[in-house]
Amino acid sequence: MLVCGALGAGKTTLLRALLGEIGDREVVCTLEQTFELFLDETHPLTFAAETREPNSDGSGEITMDELARRSLRSGADRVIVGELRGAEAAVFLSACGTGSDGSMATIHAASARQALARLVRYCLAASGAGSQSALVQEAADVMHLVVFMRGDPRTGFRGVHTITEVLGADGDNFATHDIFTRRTRGGDLTLIAGPRNGDLAERVADGGLDTSGWPSRDEAQR
Repeated sequence: MLVCGALGAGKTTLLRALLGEIGDREVVCTLEQTFELFLDETHPLTFAAETREPNSDGSGEITMDELARRSLRSGADRVIVGELRGAEAAVFLSACGTGSDGSMATIHAASARQALARLVRYCLAASGAGSQSALVQEAADVMHLVVFMRGDPRTGFRGVHTITEVLGADGDNFATHDIFTRRTRGGDLTLIAGPRNGDLAERVADGGLDTSGWPSRDEAQR
């Protein structure tokens, strides 16, 4: 899952709330530029790591890329990145596709589509090679949801604006589908249609969310 939005939109606040729902037996690795999540204070199986600036002699630096690579060796059930800014996006994407199901990250973006495009751009910049369409396909295969946060400076409201399902890819383009959205600023979060992906629908139901009143998969595809 990606949580996206502008600076101060509530991305980290939502991520903390989501992390609070993780089961006690899951091993979670959190990677941050500066500690903000503090999951290790409440979750018993947390490996929390942050980057470190180099010493005065230029040694001792720990980069986000290095932390992300360590996370792949930690055997964590979930890898959580406080914010995707560059090279760590490639390792995050790799973690999502190699067993760390349920991983999450935040990213600065003005929409779900922009968040996905930025994720791919960061991965391309990190690798220095590769096909954009191949990266788009890889991201579409492992990313399930993008949550777009929006704030209203006039009222001080911050909240989820849209929850978007990632359906797949067509060449260099992502296929997406909005499940929830707010039709007006500060309005209620409204169900547009249920998930079109059967696996995602099962995961939502298994998580304890009552979907009995949601449109069926077939209805959502119309």
